[in-house]
Amino acid sequence: MAYDVGDIAVFTLNVAPFDGTTAATVLVKAPDGTPSTPTPTSSGGGAVWTVQVPLTQAGAWYVGWTVTGTGAGTQWDSAEADPVPPPSDEQRQVRLLIADTDPGNRFFSTLQLADFLAMNSDSVRRAAAQALDVWAANEAMVSKKIRTQDLSTDGPAVADALRKSAAELRRQADAGDGDADSVGFEIAEYEPYPYRTDWPY
Repeated sequence: MAYDVGDIAVFTLNVAPFDGTTAATVLVKAPDGTPSTPTPTSSGGGAVWTVQVPLTQAGAWYVGWTVTGTGAGTQWDSAEADPVPPPSDEQRQVRLLIADTDPGNRFFSTLQLADFLAMNSDSVRRAAAQALDVWAANEAMVSKKIRTQDLSTDGPAVADALRKSAAELRRQADAGDGDADSVGFEIAEYEPYPYRTDWPY
C-alpha cells in the first residue's frame, strides 16, 4: 500500500483457528518511536480484527498484534507514509483516471504520481497510462483483485484490462482529447498482510 502523511491506514488481522475465545490487542509505533494502543474492532466472532491508524508523521509505522485465546500469537504489520505537500490538480486527475481514490487503500503515493507526471512531460493521461502499466506488471498489485460491477476477475484478466485502459488513455493523449473519459475500476477489499507469527521486529 502507498500512503501520504495525513492518510488513515487500515490494518486487518485474520485469526485462524478461532472459537469465540480469541481476543486481540494492538501496539502502534510511530516513526519517532512514540507508542500508542488503539482499540481494534472485531467481526466474525473474533476471526477478523481491524484497527485504523492516522499517519501523522512521515516514515515507517509499525502495528503489533497480540492474540490470546484460540489462535494465539503475534504479528507485526507496517506502513510507510511519504512526506508530501498537498497534491496538485494534475496528481488528483491521474489518481481519478486510474480509480486510485480510496485514501485507505491506495496503490500509489502522491510522490509516485508526481514521478509518473515528471516522466511523461506532465501529461495527465500519459502519466495515468504508465501508472496502469506499472500496476499491471506488479503481480502483488494485480493479485489484490479488482471488482467491476460486482463481478470478480482474476489476476491475468485484471492485468489485461489495465493494459487496455492504458492504451486507451494513450490514444486519447495522441488525439488531444480534452474530455476526461470514464476510465476506472472499483477496488475490492484486500488484506495485504497475511497472518503470521514470525515477524522479526
